[in-house]
Amino acid sequence: MQCTCTNDGLVCDPAYQCDNFATCEADINGMMGCRCQQGYYGDGLSCQTDPTDCLDLYKSGTTTDGIYTIKPAGWQGTAFQVHCDMTAPEGPWLVSTD
Repeated sequence: MQCTCTNDGLVCDPAYQCDNFATCEADINGMMGCRCQQGYYGDGLSCQTDPTDCLDLYKSGTTTDGIYTIKPAGWQGTAFQVHCDMTAPEGPWLVSTD
């Protein structure tokens, strides 16, 4: 919940809450706020992680062929770009450019 002082009174917004993948904690200045957990990014109110493959993208509503950034499960490196064919029969498919 987020609270502010207004006219010498404390006003709180019960609708303000951290994302399921965030925790409420203090930053280096001691200010409390929502922070995304490790492996996620965002503003703390909305946290996301990179999709693991073209199917993850498709399930999230991305249905256009193109170049997308993924980070496969268990991959220790940084996320990287791949070409996804979202319209192929029995797809989507990750397409090699070699």
